[in-house]
Amino acid sequence: MANNKKITALPPLGATPATDDVLPIVDVSGTATTKKVTVANLVAAAPQGDLLASNNLSDLANAGTSRTNLGLGTAATSASTDFSSAFFSTVAETTTSRTLSDSDNGKVIVCTNSATITVTIPSSLTAGFNCKLVQGGSGLVGVVAGSGVTLSVIGGKNFTANQYQTVDLINYASNSYVLDSIALQTDPAAWSGNAHSLSFDGVDDGCSFSSTTFSGAKSISAWVKFSDVGSGVGIASIIGGINNPYLAWNPSNKYIYWQDGTTNARYKNYTGTIDTSTWFHVMAIDNSSGSVGNCTFYVNGNNLGTPAPTANSTNPGDFTVQYIGRSSFGQYFPGVIDEVAIWNSDQTSNVSSIYNGGSPDDLSSLSPLHWWRMGDFEGGASSSVKDQGNATTTIDLTVNGATASVDVP
Repeated sequence: MANNKKITALPPLGATPATDDVLPIVDVSGTATTKKVTVANLVAAAPQGDLLASNNLSDLANAGTSRTNLGLGTAATSASTDFSSAFFSTVAETTTSRTLSDSDNGKVIVCTNSATITVTIPSSLTAGFNCKLVQGGSGLVGVVAGSGVTLSVIGGKNFTANQYQTVDLINYASNSYVLDSIALQTDPAAWSGNAHSLSFDGVDDGCSFSSTTFSGAKSISAWVKFSDVGSGVGIASIIGGINNPYLAWNPSNKYIYWQDGTTNARYKNYTGTIDTSTWFHVMAIDNSSGSVGNCTFYVNGNNLGTPAPTANSTNPGDFTVQYIGRSSFGQYFPGVIDEVAIWNSDQTSNVSSIYNGGSPDDLSSLSPLHWWRMGDFEGGASSSVKDQGNATTTIDLTVNGATASVDVP
């Protein structure tokens, strides 16, 4: 006899239902009638949406087919840590330029070139892109917008200022980005006036750089201001070397000197007033015409005339130097030096434009071989000064004792 009990009073099955086990079901297709249905028929009739469609879980017994149909690949069987490198890894940039791509999303990009690294934001990045940039070396990191991209920065500041500085690049709207960092600066390589110089104590201050020889035609330009013009100053080296070559000025007897370190020296007296309140622009040019040469000094754009020895009887020769503000023989410069530039060419035709009426100007168009702006690139005080010349190998200055100054011509 059938066991007539309430459903809730029935004992539990205690095992996995078989496909031919039955369950009570109310058939509502007509008059509601309680009937029975097998487990197999119930599962087959249950709505499962696209889970059983051919493009999804068409083979419930084959997990591999299900993953393939869902486009999961190996993701469904990989640990979450397997994917961290795709989103949070640190990558290195050793060149001087990088155009970002979607593969950089979420990355920490460490830039280590010694020259300035330009990072460009293209218009092809996926919405929500973000990354972190690190100045890992001495080269500054500058972020610029590519075509069709808007980069919003505070005060036009989109360059790092120091090694180990970090910058967050954040996308906040379609092809619109902001930078988040402290102490960013404007592009220091772009000319925006002259605001910094270096001050030398005349005792032991100087700047050093890799020993460099200039042969043939050559031109040197510098802005100087003395802090002492007494008789005890003697020859004050503007740029010098280790075998006594120098371009120097003695404020007490007013002679400007060009010494190549051997037997060839040129000197010329300046007849104007030298005091401690005036900036002077000094240029020395050697056109090295054959074995004789033609050495000329200019102060504030004016040719001082033929220097001694008379008629430049010999070629001034090679000029091997490695200091600014000193030589190797105790010829230290007392005062301030700014905007030092060297060309491996005769710049006589450009003296007037370089002097610029008494105000330093952008020399980029004249392509100096080496050009030290004495703090403008660095934003003031620094342990080094960037060479912004056009030489294949630039030569940065190491600052030894000299201090930053805002006293400029």
